[in-house]
Amino acid sequence: MKLISVSNIISEVNRYGFTKSHLFLDEKESNFLSDKCNTISRKNKIVSYLDVKPDSQSVYENNYSVKNFFQAITTNIIGVDEELDIFFNKIFSNKEVTTVLKKFTGEGYILNNLSMRYMNRNSKFVGWHQDDPNAFSLAILLNNTDHNSATTTFIKSSHMFKHKFGKSLEKINPKYFKEISHRAIGRKGEVYFFSNSTIHGVQVGSASTVIIGCFLPKEYIDKKQIFPKLTLYNKDYNIALDNELGRLLNFNDNKTYQYRQETDLKKSRFAQKNLSFKNLIMYIFLFLLSTTLTTIEFIYRLRKK
Repeated sequence: MKLISVSNIISEVNRYGFTKSHLFLDEKESNFLSDKCNTISRKNKIVSYLDVKPDSQSVYENNYSVKNFFQAITTNIIGVDEELDIFFNKIFSNKEVTTVLKKFTGEGYILNNLSMRYMNRNSKFVGWHQDDPNAFSLAILLNNTDHNSATTTFIKSSHMFKHKFGKSLEKINPKYFKEISHRAIGRKGEVYFFSNSTIHGVQVGSASTVIIGCFLPKEYIDKKQIFPKLTLYNKDYNIALDNELGRLLNFNDNKTYQYRQETDLKKSRFAQKNLSFKNLIMYIFLFLLSTTLTTIEFIYRLRKK
């Protein structure tokens, strides 16, 4: 469990808004993680997002998986298996990982969510979009992933765009714009990092599974989920997560907070660079496309009334 070049990872995030996949877990560790996650997948009942009660969304549920709107299967994986919780604590305590996370989220960052995502050719594409500009994520590949796999795709250097695109491009399939995008491919056990302000989506393909952890700066005191008293292995969460993983989940203060107004807290954490001519042209093109799509949608809704 080691990242070879943290400086290269930081440089890649600064330049592109994401990294290529980097060697992280050794064969034994990656097999352990994939075996544990595959066991959870086999045991869990799959529930449609339409059947998830609205009032249950604030409660941390880890005894079933959810098939969401995009036909991706997502699974909460904390508190399911004691050995797996210990393993995740080891990952998030890793010196190289914490160095990268501190660089882009600052000291005292928190874990917003950690889940397993499975997608295949029956899934729907997730269109181009941006998330919270302060969020920063890491993803661990649970199987070998290539250009034919269902995987996250990024538009290079779009984290430097001043215009906030949000979901204005979400109807566009990421299979388009291949020349200016990058697919998150790599070998089982490799990890990649990305800023959620980078325009990204998911192109469908052959089956792939990934662990995704999303982190936020400490200024975010939002705690969306409430954990039950006991894990699925019948240990009190306060005891099971009395470690770095528990700190990341703000577990010692396990209650809901009012969500902070979204602000661009961490813009200064990226090295300031000017857009290249190619990226500037791409930015102008996407801005015009975003404006056009937003206008069309507005007119459509107006006429529908």
